Amino acid sequence: MGLPRKKPLTRRKRKLPLPAVGRPSWKLLGVAGMAGVAATGVVIARNRRAHSDLAPDELRERLHQRLESVGAEGEQPPPDAHA
Repeated sequence: MGLPRKKPLTRRKRKLPLPAVGRPSWKLLGVAGMAGVAATGVVIARNRRAHSDLAPDELRERLHQRLESVGAEGEQPPPDAHA
């Protein structure tokens, strides 16, 4: 009656028991991304904390000292002025 069925030309993918080598899972990539965001937040918080620990008057005084150390000629301040 009818023509015999032919097999489809597409190949079926074999399912592997674990994620294939060389192809990281989406879950692993998500966890790695979240760890990167957390680490960036820690670095930003650490840098911001150093600035907020100074009283406004002390910060103003340090900035004036740095400005005086640069001078009118635009020379570089000493390396310890950034501490």
